[in-house]
Amino acid sequence: MLSTTYLSANYTIKGASILFCFFLFTVPVNASIKKMLMSPNENKIQFAYFEQLNFSNHKLIFSNHPSIQKFKAQYTSPEGLEYLSKVMQRSLLYRDFILDLLDTYQIPKELLFLPVIESGYSEYAVSKSGATGIWQFMENSISGYDISISEWLDERRDPWKTSLAAVKKLAYNYSVLGDWALALAAYNAGLNAIKRSISSAGKADFWYLSAHGYLKTETAQYVPKFLAITEILIQSQEFNIEWGNPKSVIQTETVSVHKAIDLHLLEKELSLSDGALSILNPALKYSITPPDQTYELRVPSEYTSQVLNLLEKGTVLISYYMYEIKSGDTLYALSKHYGVSVQAIIQANNGINPNVLKIGQKLIIPALKEVGMYMGNREKIGIFTSRYTVKQGDTLWSIALAHNTTVENLAEQNKLSVSSILKIGAVLLVP
Repeated sequence: MLSTTYLSANYTIKGASILFCFFLFTVPVNASIKKMLMSPNENKIQFAYFEQLNFSNHKLIFSNHPSIQKFKAQYTSPEGLEYLSKVMQRSLLYRDFILDLLDTYQIPKELLFLPVIESGYSEYAVSKSGATGIWQFMENSISGYDISISEWLDERRDPWKTSLAAVKKLAYNYSVLGDWALALAAYNAGLNAIKRSISSAGKADFWYLSAHGYLKTETAQYVPKFLAITEILIQSQEFNIEWGNPKSVIQTETVSVHKAIDLHLLEKELSLSDGALSILNPALKYSITPPDQTYELRVPSEYTSQVLNLLEKGTVLISYYMYEIKSGDTLYALSKHYGVSVQAIIQANNGINPNVLKIGQKLIIPALKEVGMYMGNREKIGIFTSRYTVKQGDTLWSIALAHNTTVENLAEQNKLSVSSILKIGAVLLVP
């Protein structure tokens, strides 16, 4: 008979601090509470994991199931324990916010460990199927959760917004299925898929569904992997797993921003280190807040009043240009045309390699003066008034070279794509 264990004890966790110092909304902080929150206790503290008797008649951990033991052996290796330490340290900024949510929705606090297997607690994690963020939301799974995706941002990378969405989803899965193993499986495979599996098997038991092939391999391994990691992480003290130094935790608040703001300029105004605000706002694709929607900018609480003052004065509000890289473009040429430094363009476009610009790549360029759109090599090309008849062996590339133009401009003038296959005898417009 399969024995079970229940998480009902107090565990000493190294470096884990229950400091609820992140706010989803902008709220005033009582001075005495703020002082308490910002004064960390000793590194070794008591961290309680509570029984969920109000929610489940089943145990959360099946401690001796073979599939769990396999993952426990894997993650208790020296490499596995080092990995878990690094992952838990990544969660430091918003870990206590997640714990607060789990407590509010009265679901197991062990679910704090689910992003460990989802994303390694990386806001920028992207799966092969396109799932993004620490909770790995797909584009088609964000409806109803106030999560936006646009040219300017992808809020699936926002740990605060997606944590609320994930907790709601997990709570709903459990309310439908009445079993945490099944609710976790539904988070991985989808609720309807698990309901179909139960209907086909005639039995609502994860382990039965897994053993008899009613679940995909990924889902069958997903739950035991989570349970194995949970058993390890609740014993972090014994395994010397470091959760991160609570002294580094800061209070943050959100400020409503209605126009485009360059985070780098804002950091300079606040005398913050470069990139400090980007860390708190991973949803932004560039270093600029969306110009066409309200964005809740997360800032350190101690700077909230300064940010509000700067916004009221319009000090950091900027306009911008969107430019698509063409053949032959350089950052130097763009900087000369738009009147900004090369460094400013690099800062506005996270991850750009100034030495390897990709054709079709879109750049955000701060608009410090009014200029026309940069035309690049096309300014020297002239008007397409001549005609050329395609011959055997011709390509857009060879024709562009022969007529001193770019392949992109040649394709654009002839309403073709760069990869178009030319037909012999076709007539093209050329300079």
